[in-house]
Amino acid sequence: MALTIYEQENHGLFPRGVWVPERRLLVGTNAAAPDPFGAGGPGPNDVTANAFVLIRAEKLPTSIIADPYTDEIPFSPDTAVPSMRSNFADWHLNLAFSFADPYPDLNAVHAGYKVDGKLPAAFVVAADRNPGTGAGNNSRNHEGEGQNVLWSDGHVEWQTTTQCGVNGDDIYVNQAGRRREIRCRRRMTCCCRPTSNRMRACRSKSFITGIPIWKFITVRRSFRSIRFTAAIRWRT
Repeated sequence: MALTIYEQENHGLFPRGVWVPERRLLVGTNAAAPDPFGAGGPGPNDVTANAFVLIRAEKLPTSIIADPYTDEIPFSPDTAVPSMRSNFADWHLNLAFSFADPYPDLNAVHAGYKVDGKLPAAFVVAADRNPGTGAGNNSRNHEGEGQNVLWSDGHVEWQTTTQCGVNGDDIYVNQAGRRREIRCRRRMTCCCRPTSNRMRACRSKSFITGIPIWKFITVRRSFRSIRFTAAIRWRT
C-alpha cells in the first residue's frame, strides 16, 4: 500500500535515490545524512537508499522490512529516527528484502526499462532477499524453501522457485544468468543488471538485486514494481 501511495504522489514513479547512469552500484552509504538528495547524502546508485526514501516519504516503521521468519540470518529494525537519516545504519541487519533495480544502465534505458507504475502485471518488483548465489537458488530468509514475491499488479504469492518472473524468468539473476558483484563492508553481495545484447526483452525481464531492500514493500533492480494491499500476509 505504501508503495502504491508513493507512486500516486510522485507521477507514477517508484522510490529511487540519486541516479547516475553507468556508475557502479553502492550500498549503505552516508546513512547519517539528514537529506537523501542533498549534499553529503547517499552516493549515486545506492541500492539500499531506495527503501529508505520510501520509509521517510510514507513515515513507515523500519521494522516493516526487517522481520521475516528466519533462524538462519539475523535481522533487526534500524533504531534510528528515519526522518533524520538517509540510509540504514546496517543494511545487513536492517533490510530483509530485495527490489527491482531502479538504476538502469544506458542500454536498458534505450530499451525502455523504467521502474514505474506502468510495468506489466507479471513483472516482479520485490521479494525476500536475494541469496546472491546465482540462478535457481531461493532466498535464505526461509531457509531456502522459497520466497514471498510481489508483482507489479499488487499481489503477493509464496513461491518455491525463483523462476516466477515474466515467462518463467529467474528473478534473482539477469538475462545472461549472471549477477553483478558489489563490495560491501563485510562481504560480497550481488545485484543484477541487464546485459546489452538482450535488451530487446527488457520490459519482460525481472531481476532483483542481491542487496536486501524492503520487506513488505518492493523490489529493486530489474523490472518489477510492487504494490500492496492491507490484506497482504507473508508466509512465516
